[in-house]
Amino acid sequence: MKTSSFSSLSLWVLPGLTAGAVFLAVALLVSAFTTTVWAVPDSIAQAIGMAAPAGYGFALVPVVVGVAVHLAFSIGLGAIFTALAQRLQLHGWLLVAAAVTFIGIETPITLWGVLYHLLPATTFQHFLHALLFWGSFLGRMMYGLTLGLFLDRLWKPQQYFTSQAAIEKRDAG
Repeated sequence: MKTSSFSSLSLWVLPGLTAGAVFLAVALLVSAFTTTVWAVPDSIAQAIGMAAPAGYGFALVPVVVGVAVHLAFSIGLGAIFTALAQRLQLHGWLLVAAAVTFIGIETPITLWGVLYHLLPATTFQHFLHALLFWGSFLGRMMYGLTLGLFLDRLWKPQQYFTSQAAIEKRDAG
């Protein structure tokens, strides 16, 4: 049972968590040179309704909450992509390209289709200005690359898919 739990964790949680941590590292590094290092977590905390210091200043609780929310959404997006990759039986360079494409499609939907309509205008602008466009683009592309490579190289999804198909065939027959 323990192996199965670890296998599920490694397939459904770790790819998104790892990719999210890479994106966060890029975002913190870029924002350290352009706004403040805490700008991204602060803006996330403010976007969910939490008071954050003016000018993206440091306050422990908003930073921790912002990081936690970022990583939680990263895990969710990673799980959605993993399910999609599993369904389409993607592997190799196609899996990596699909992960980058997935995040490239998800970003404008999240920003302009959801957050733009949910957040007050000033909060949305605060959120957008926390990280310059090129830093956000770089972070998101690194998220997609990390997600695809993590799934393909470390967890061998093609082997998982093959074994899942064998299990389903066995159970059906």
